Amino acid sequence: MKKKYLYLILIIGLSSCGGGDSDQPSVTNDGYDRGVLLVNLTDNIIIPSINQFSNELSDLNQSFQTFSSDLTQNNLIDLRKKWLDAYIAWQYVEMFNIGKAEEMYYFQKTNIYPTNTARIELNVESATYDLENNSNNFSAQGFPAIDYMLYGIEGDSNMVITKYQSVDGYKYTNYLSSLINQMISNTDQIINYWQTERDDFVSSTANTATSSLNKLTNDFIYYYEKGFRTNKIGFPGGVFSSVYTDKVEAYYRKNISKKLALEALKAVKAFYNGESFVDGTSGESLKTYIDFIVSKNNLSNINLSQQINDKFNNSEQMLLQLNDNFVEQINGNLLQFLYTYDAIQEGVVKLKTDMLSVLSIAVDYVDADGD
Repeated sequence: MKKKYLYLILIIGLSSCGGGDSDQPSVTNDGYDRGVLLVNLTDNIIIPSINQFSNELSDLNQSFQTFSSDLTQNNLIDLRKKWLDAYIAWQYVEMFNIGKAEEMYYFQKTNIYPTNTARIELNVESATYDLENNSNNFSAQGFPAIDYMLYGIEGDSNMVITKYQSVDGYKYTNYLSSLINQMISNTDQIINYWQTERDDFVSSTANTATSSLNKLTNDFIYYYEKGFRTNKIGFPGGVFSSVYTDKVEAYYRKNISKKLALEALKAVKAFYNGESFVDGTSGESLKTYIDFIVSKNNLSNINLSQQINDKFNNSEQMLLQLNDNFVEQINGNLLQFLYTYDAIQEGVVKLKTDMLSVLSIAVDYVDADGD
């Protein structure tokens, strides 16, 4: 009881001091060096993960070039593998929907699912489409669209090859080329943004609604709540309405939905703990920031930072128990799938309510499904 009471005092006291919606510096000076934290997150996690994603896209494009010039089963197998490699790399990038990424709808152009197959077929047939500016094409590009192009256009791999070899096969080849090149172009813009804006980003250390850490932390939590919890589990599992198995990530490949979810959670944990994308070493992080504030207020018995990691670890254990194919999982044991959602939701509460309160960071987005 005493522990909970002290924790409540900390939450109320810190929440009343800082954050808010003003762009003026917070009156709270908690003594923590946000600049060091931002440098670690930017230089050791954000930029390296985006660079790795860019490399995977280059490999994907090279594999596509080989496939398009020689439509064989072996080349299709390699193209599918490179697509999966790039899709896994994307799980470490999607949460950083900040700056140029937010401005250009980078996430929406890369991983909106379910993909709009009718729109894809219309684009393929017409050969006239705008993947850059037409929001109607957001759901007809990116990884889910390529998933359809490699697995969904026909029933098996032999039929997929036949499709690309047909009289109109060149139309599908051209569209697949456009999808890959658009992702490369979009990612090049993100890399350029971080090259030019990095110094300004890490020097924005105030506690305001528009400062770097406040926005980055909100984007991180928003991704965990929406991109991870809701999109990967909640929507297909029918948490908010009916069950929609076609809303499973990588729906046409089918047996990698759990793998993608696990990689996404791994990325979340690494970011929270400040673990380098390159070598896994730990630096300043949201976890160390929490520990600093708790220690400064003589509440070291309030182990919030570990509680958050415990929620992540529990979510991972729940995911590991699921079928590799979320469609089969939902159809076979929906209740277990929903229990996994509940476990992930416990992490949302810890991050969005407890962590933000301790760090005096205001929530900058509104959701409709509650905390």
